[in-house]
Amino acid sequence: MSVITRIEIQALPPSVNAMYATNTKTGRRFKTKISMAFDQIASFMTYSGPKLLPNIPYRAELDFYGDWHCKNGSIRKKDLDNLGKQVLDVLVKFSLEWDDSQIIELRMRKVNKGIGREKTVIRLYPLGRSESIE
Repeated sequence: MSVITRIEIQALPPSVNAMYATNTKTGRRFKTKISMAFDQIASFMTYSGPKLLPNIPYRAELDFYGDWHCKNGSIRKKDLDNLGKQVLDVLVKFSLEWDDSQIIELRMRKVNKGIGREKTVIRLYPLGRSESIE
């Protein structure tokens, strides 16, 4: 299976917990400044590949490059499952003309690359109809 699309964002996304806050007076939810900053950086993402087709299932691979170790050698407490949400939302927001509900298989991993080398790499693979949800 060959990659159809490779996208690079020169930042790490905020976790789901940091994406939204609640106005204590009105109770309304809103996007935080850190979340909006990631969206701004992502708008300059490097995109290579053809347009993604609607109604086709995809497999997504998300690699988060960063400094994942503390000075004492322990792993930083940033949950992997909290990193993917905003990345997938950004793909939809910046007009790749598809919906992240088309992803039926998802692989995520942290890659330790040290301070100052943070980035997010997304690879998308089309799946055949026989591989889609039955």
